[in-house]
This record gives sequence, structure tokens and C-alpha cells, in this order.
Amino acid sequence: MEKIIRACLPTYEIRERIGQGVYGSVYRVRDRFKERAVKVVPIVVERSLSCQTTAELDSKVSQDFHAVEAYYEKIRGPGVVEVYDFHLVDKEVTDRQAQAHLVILMQLCSENLRDFVLDRHPLSPDSAKALMVSLAGALRRLSMEVVDVFVLTDLKPGNLLIGSDGGLLIGDLGGLKRLGTMTTAANTQFSLNWCAPEFILQGARPDIRSAVFSFGLVAYYIWEGCLPHEEDDFIERVRKFKEGPVAFCREDIPDPIRSLIVQCLTHDPKERPADFDALLRRLTADPSIGRTRAAAAPSSPEPVHESRSDAFGTGRQDRIDLPPGRRVTTVAPGAAWTDPSLGLRFVWVPDGQFRPGDPWGQSPSADPVGLAGFWMGTFPVTQGEWQRVMGVNPAHFQGGADLPVEQVSYDDAMDFVRKLIRLTLRRYRFALPTEDQWEYAARSGGRKQAYAGGDIADLVAWHRGNSGLATHPVGLRQPNALGLFDMSGNVMEWCGDGQVPDVDGTQRETVAYDRAGARRPARGGSCNAPPEACRTWVRRLVNSALGYSTLGLRLIRLP
Repeated sequence: MEKIIRACLPTYEIRERIGQGVYGSVYRVRDRFKERAVKVVPIVVERSLSCQTTAELDSKVSQDFHAVEAYYEKIRGPGVVEVYDFHLVDKEVTDRQAQAHLVILMQLCSENLRDFVLDRHPLSPDSAKALMVSLAGALRRLSMEVVDVFVLTDLKPGNLLIGSDGGLLIGDLGGLKRLGTMTTAANTQFSLNWCAPEFILQGARPDIRSAVFSFGLVAYYIWEGCLPHEEDDFIERVRKFKEGPVAFCREDIPDPIRSLIVQCLTHDPKERPADFDALLRRLTADPSIGRTRAAAAPSSPEPVHESRSDAFGTGRQDRIDLPPGRRVTTVAPGAAWTDPSLGLRFVWVPDGQFRPGDPWGQSPSADPVGLAGFWMGTFPVTQGEWQRVMGVNPAHFQGGADLPVEQVSYDDAMDFVRKLIRLTLRRYRFALPTEDQWEYAARSGGRKQAYAGGDIADLVAWHRGNSGLATHPVGLRQPNALGLFDMSGNVMEWCGDGQVPDVDGTQRETVAYDRAGARRPARGGSCNAPPEACRTWVRRLVNSALGYSTLGLRLIRLP
């Protein structure tokens, strides 16, 4: 190899070999002014029906060389190791094959991610998060911003280099593949321990979500210094991934980071983040998520904002009871709270008593109902939030992530609740509200209010008279006194029994028509309803197996 390197780089002195991969060796070299890395890759072209003569074999080697140059021009940029020059040397052509060596002069990085983590474990939360952001940014660029869509099929710490600025660089360019050229895992470079389960078990075609799984493994390694279930063989690890979320040893991992890694490592590809753009937005939504929980918590309850935000948030933290072996932090009643997995905002609804129904009705009022305090979602669940949990957007009115999701059945809504509970590692008790909880919250804690926020529909609700018969982004009308938006108008909202669903049991009947007669209440009116149908006490019963373009959901969280 020294002879090959000197043939094209005569001014450089070879210091040592620093890497050995499937496709070649890497050496540290230096001249009078600088140090570089050199990768030497053998190129072999064998005789075939389409390439039989020595001239054709010779031409094919040159074509392969120029293809490598063109390939690098497409991927070069932030997050990819810098290449300074390519050389084709030591070419030999016979009547049976042609061979040569590709010599790549490239940026020298002193460490790869594997050694960096092991030598400094545990990394600080800020450093660990910065590495995740750096890698997610590089993968986003390659999968969304270059001429073709590229995915790194052999994503692992040994193939990631630490750049001079501390960011991560993709060092093994052979693992970067143009998505359209791959058919199955069989023709793809990958490492067994760092690939998605569907690669091995199903021979699946590599895609963005399989790369997201590998990103989750690397992210876990950054924090924990090992693979999840590292003591098990591959098949046993796959079984454990399928059984439930991975466990963490470190207690200083921020909840949003923890939940994101868990979602990346979900066995079902459809439940992982859809792409690296969504993943990066979650990582960078709030700078506080890089800090430890104690550092991130504000000194006073988080205020209720009047504009929607997808940012992760934190609140005052206390203990709640969970099954043995589970530890969790939560916020004290009376404070606003933000779900760390999606950034869903919740408003505290204090305990109290009220009479359901029309407060000004002529008939005798219903008996008073007493309710314990709970958190109610500040907004209806949006299309962006649904997409991030369920992997699809079923809405009829599409046009933005902040539009309320609709066309979801009661069964779909319950599936969303179950998946959100799993996504947050069962730390929080989400549910659909009862009708009494919904109406009490809509009436600002049981006040006499015709609409959620007052007695003038146009100020607080999107209804048939002002909506253009379409939904609108949440949070644009006035909230009620508790800080809840869109409880009148925009979309109706499913109500349930107020109980946390069983996330492990049977989730729905197999045939929708088995429940043709089963109906569930929906409250709040919609953009297609007259103002009087948006009043706080008006209810509608809907077939639980059907979804409508005017029907969505809002969550509660129980203490």
C-alpha cells in the first residue's frame, strides 16, 4: 500500500494505518505543513457478457472511478468528511478482469464516535445532545437537500468521526447509498448490531425509517456508552425491542430526549419519526432539553401562553405513584404542563362542582356533579401531532400541521392515546375526557357560559357563519378563562369514560360493523355547525367506528 500511496502522493509520508474496513484501508499521512487521511480502495471489474474485451474492461474501471467522483460531488457538504482529491493508480487489465486502486485524500479526524464516547463516558447532557443534533442535521441534509436522496445504511459509531468543531462527520462514504438504487438489504452494506430489525427478519428495502432506527441506536450509545440489550444476541434484542421500550440507566437524560430515542427504536417502522426533518425539529424545539431535569425546571409554574407552540417544555416536578420499578416526574396541580414527547400543552382544571346542561334551561337542572382536578389539552390534537404519533395524516382539511386532526373514529382516538402513553414510557396517564369533564372545563370551571369563553360565538368559535365551512389552525380564537382554545367550534371532540386505557390489551374489534350500533358522545360543535350547536352543553352521539371531517379529539391527563 505504501507504494500505491507514494505513486500519487509523493510529498506525503505515511505515519500509520488508522482504519480497516470492508472496502479499503485508511492511513494517516503528512507532508511539511499538514496531516491528512488517505483511503485506498481496490476496484475490480470481472469479464461479463456486457464487458468482454480488454478495452471494455479498461473503460469500465475508468467509469467506476468517475462515478465515485460524481457521487462525492453530490454528497459533499456539512456533516460529511471533506475529500480533497481522487487518484486512480496501479491499473492492470487482462482478458479476464481489470483492477486498480482508488486513492482518496481526505480530512484527518483524530477520533471516531465510538472511542470518543468510551474515553469520556458519561458525556454531559449538553455534549450528548449536541452530538445528536449534529448527526440528525447531516442525515437530514443528505435525505432532503441533495440532488438525490441518500441514506447511511451502515450507521454506527465507528463510521462517525469527530470534526475539528466537535460535530459529527460521516466518515465511511461507502455506506451512503442513493435510495432509489437499493432494492433489499441483500445489496446493502450494513452492520448487524446497528441495523433495523426489518433488514434481517424481512430482507426489507432500506428507507428513511430504517435509518431512523439506526440513529436511535447511535443516540442511545451516545448517552449510555453501549447498545440497548447489548448482552443479548441479535434475535433476542429484536424480541425485546418488540416487547416494549428500551430501558435507560442514566437519570439525567431529559424526558424529551428519552422519549425521542424510544420512538426511534420502536419495532414497527410506522411508529418511528417519519424523517430526519421531524426528528431534528424535535431535538431543537427548546434549548432547555439539553439540560438535566433539575436545571431545566423553572422556579415557578409555567404560564399559559395564548399562541400554539410545538416546543418541548418543562414544569414544576413532584412524584406520582407508578408500578414498582418505575420512576417518574410530574408537575404539581395548579401548574400548566407540557408533554415532553410531543410538546402537547395542558391546562390545569381545578376540582369543583357544577350542574351539567343548559344553565338557563326552563326544565329542572341536573344534579350537581363533583369533579377532581385534571389537566386538559390546551388545544385539540393537531394534524402534526397525530402524524408524529401515528405516522399518517387522515384529515380531510389538510394545509398545515396546526390544523386540528379530523376524520378519526373513536377507535382511532383511543389508539392515539395508547401509543402516546407508550411513547412517554407510561409515565403519564392520558385519556379522553368524560362528558362532565369536558363540559366543566369548557365552561371555565362550571361557570354559566353559552360558549367556551363567553356568550358571543364569533369571538371564541369557528362555526358555519364565519369558518368558510373549513377548519382553521388551532388557537386563533379567544380562549376561555382557563386558557383552553377551540372548545367551541372548529372540530367536535370525542368524549370517553375518563379512564386510562389498557395499552397492552385488545385495542379494537377486528370488524367495524361489529359495533354498528355503538355510539359515543362528541362535544363542542364544529366549523360546519350553526352557532347554537357549538354551545357548551350541546352533545351529539356518533357511531364510534366512523370518522367525520368535523370530528377530532382533545386529551386529558390525570394526576
